[in-house]
Amino acid sequence: MMSTGDVGSAPAFPAPVGWLLSARTRAVRDVLMTAAGEAGITYVDLYRPPAQDPFLTDPDRYYAGDGLHPSAAGYGLWLEQLLEDSRLGNRLTAGDGGSGGCGPG
Repeated sequence: MMSTGDVGSAPAFPAPVGWLLSARTRAVRDVLMTAAGEAGITYVDLYRPPAQDPFLTDPDRYYAGDGLHPSAAGYGLWLEQLLEDSRLGNRLTAGDGGSGGCGPG
């Protein structure tokens, strides 16, 4: 299971809207983390505290021009976290003929 990073930190959302969306992001994150734990599934946590959030510290690099969606570099960070925290990377490199474990090779 995976959700977004801090939606409220996006440049598209000025204060106080950004603050409200950040609080909502943390609340949804807590619910998803609990649900994942209860279901025994992996939760890939993309949320970072403000001082450690590359989207907040370098928005020009990690947000697309619309100020809401990640840029290619932003999606790259998310992919790195997904591969690190899940077994997806193993499935993609398992020598299964390139099917990624998702069907016939």
